[in-house]
Amino acid sequence: MKLTKKMRKKGLAISAVSVMLLSACGSGSTEAKSDESEAASPIAEFFGEEIGVGFDIGNEDFAAQERKAQEAIASCMKEQGFDYTVVDNAAQMEVFSQELESYGTKEWSEKYGFGLTTMMFSQEQVGPELVGYSNVSEQQVQDMADNDPNQKALEAMSDNEREAYETALYGDFESIEFGESMSEEEIEAQFEAQAEDKNKQGCTEKAYSNQRSGAYSEFREEFSDELDALENDIDKNPTLVKKNEEIQACVKDKGLDFPGYNDAGFEELEKRFDTESIQEEIYGSFDDVAMEEFDSVTTIVVAEGFEEDSIEEEALSVNDLDKDITESIDPEEGFEEPELSEESKTKLAELQKQELELAKAVVDCDGVLKDVFDLYTEVYAEAEREFLEKNIDRANEIKEANQETAG
Repeated sequence: MKLTKKMRKKGLAISAVSVMLLSACGSGSTEAKSDESEAASPIAEFFGEEIGVGFDIGNEDFAAQERKAQEAIASCMKEQGFDYTVVDNAAQMEVFSQELESYGTKEWSEKYGFGLTTMMFSQEQVGPELVGYSNVSEQQVQDMADNDPNQKALEAMSDNEREAYETALYGDFESIEFGESMSEEEIEAQFEAQAEDKNKQGCTEKAYSNQRSGAYSEFREEFSDELDALENDIDKNPTLVKKNEEIQACVKDKGLDFPGYNDAGFEELEKRFDTESIQEEIYGSFDDVAMEEFDSVTTIVVAEGFEEDSIEEEALSVNDLDKDITESIDPEEGFEEPELSEESKTKLAELQKQELELAKAVVDCDGVLKDVFDLYTEVYAEAEREFLEKNIDRANEIKEANQETAG
């Protein structure tokens, strides 16, 4: 959904846990379930999966999915001769859960507005007088790393043992090429091809990809064009159009202009509350070329298992980057975000004042972001349900064929 993508980009990008969670539900009909699952995907339910069309991610569902995936990883690693200890990722990720749970509520909107100028910089960067996102402390991150028994085992291995272990866990990346002239799209395409090649998949990729049924994936692939069109046209739904018009009229009566909760509306808000000039001011040393080179190096380091001596010869060494960049990176603590100058804070203060004023007016006009999104997901779920009913014969064929193959 277009609006979904905008909301995720500006809101849930603050958290590492904005993932789609799956678990078998065993449903074989297109009828709606209880009120608690109004945002569930009817197509997913039909194929025995519980995938939401919104942000309603339950902690219990997340924990169950993570346990299942971790157990699958451990079993897969054992088959290849490695020990892997099941990790309670759900408990570790509770560090980030508060931002997810409150996103888009009345209280969240009163503090962060639409999350445009208020979620761009950390609270430490903007200081106590302005609004920034909450930092996860270094100690919290370190605690998560210290509590991972597999990381400790990895650190005790020899280089050859570590390489074999990581290949089994994450996949075979030896065929990935990183030429200086290659675009990000070309490199990304190689990773996507690697992920789809079952012979090169690691246990992690296999564990998570196997949680989705082949039938569901096959149906979505076969009807990808139609489902994309359904997603792109959802903003035109009469219920959503009416809701937006009501909010806009009410806000106009307050002397303000609200472009609406839709794709075009979010694009307009992004332009109106643009902080690019402030970002350029504080990150001035990261010129375009240097950043591109820095991204290339870090991508290779990740792909090769964080071993600097394994970086391909044609790639630039981190030490070859712009002096301003390398001097700002502490090898023990990583890159420390710079605090905004007084001039930047003044600019940001005015933008935040305007954003929060408009957001308050929208909330007062029955435009709480979470409530509008709940309506949005209900409308989309109904559209998906109608699509499934129109194509139910083909859906049954795909479902039955996959059940026969699995049996």
